[in-house]
Amino acid sequence: MMAKISLPILLFFLLFVFSFFFSSRFISFSSTQTKDTSLSQPIITNQDPPNISDTLSPQRKFCQQFEPLFKQINVDFQLVEQNRPKSLLGKIEPWNLEEASRSSICASYCLRLKIKNNKLEVVFDRKGYETRNPSVIKIINDTVERFEIPDVEFLVITEDRIYSDSNFPYFLFSRIPKQFGILYPDFTFNHWKETRIDEWETMQKQLQDSRNNKPFEKRIPQAFWRGALTNIHREELIKLSNQYPDQIDAKFMEWYNPTTPHVSIPDHCKYKYLVHTEGRSYSARLKYLMSCGSVVFYPEVTFIEYWYHLIQPWIHVVPVEPNFSDLIEKMKQIEKNPSLESEIRRNSYELIEKYLTIDGVHCYWAELLHRFSQLEIITGE
Repeated sequence: MMAKISLPILLFFLLFVFSFFFSSRFISFSSTQTKDTSLSQPIITNQDPPNISDTLSPQRKFCQQFEPLFKQINVDFQLVEQNRPKSLLGKIEPWNLEEASRSSICASYCLRLKIKNNKLEVVFDRKGYETRNPSVIKIINDTVERFEIPDVEFLVITEDRIYSDSNFPYFLFSRIPKQFGILYPDFTFNHWKETRIDEWETMQKQLQDSRNNKPFEKRIPQAFWRGALTNIHREELIKLSNQYPDQIDAKFMEWYNPTTPHVSIPDHCKYKYLVHTEGRSYSARLKYLMSCGSVVFYPEVTFIEYWYHLIQPWIHVVPVEPNFSDLIEKMKQIEKNPSLESEIRRNSYELIEKYLTIDGVHCYWAELLHRFSQLEIITGE
């Protein structure tokens, strides 16, 4: 028969057991909570996304030389994040590529492309203007053949004048600054044979030869322009030319009509001063004009390309009013300052030769596709 246990001893025993059990549960619970908290800390900081040269294969390290171009990519993808689709309750949702491919924006001048196992596939090609679509496809395919690209599917618009309130991140080669869309190098980096413009590398060589073979001092001292009458500012420039024929030579020219007088792009380099104008949207000629070694007069533009953020007034170009009302005044101003004139001309063509190369185009596309592959997008598969 067990001896009786006194009440104080029993109470002490029960208190000891209860304390041991509670402390064990508390330690276990505390350690679990600490682990969960540490795992919930954000991995992504407030820094810009990593550049492609830091995240892809070592052979692509040379793309670092084009990082100033990538600033536009950062701007575009910041806009992308700001335009994330949301449900009626405000929940962030993925973009729907299948739905976007059926929109009016993509009804024509549109490509749906897929990269799988580093092979480019054309899902659909809604025929665009002239040879723009095949030119864009070739540039992207050359990029894919050259670099390691993650699996990704995307929509490319080859129309140069897009106004849309869509929040889908389409690829565009020009847009107004506040418009939503991801800029990419345009089709002319392949060619624009319809306007008698060859492959970009061929044109660069021709323009370099023209620049070297025609010293600035021996060039025609006029502001020169040729093109189609696609907006009112071009008409204003021609009127100004009629008013000041000795200073300005601006005329209408049909690029596509072989029977009309034609001035080739390299022949533009015969003139000391070249005038840039927008067309129905952007004008692809700016990079050609800046390659001539002439002084380029540049009005504030409505439509931008992926590299326009590099252009600085009075460093690479001479700024003028959109209607060219101050063109004569700016010409006189630059003529009185030969050192500034020479510096602007040199900065202009050096900018193009440094950044607007085929290497730069391929690096830009590779960076775009890498960044785009990280977005949450429903493809319909």
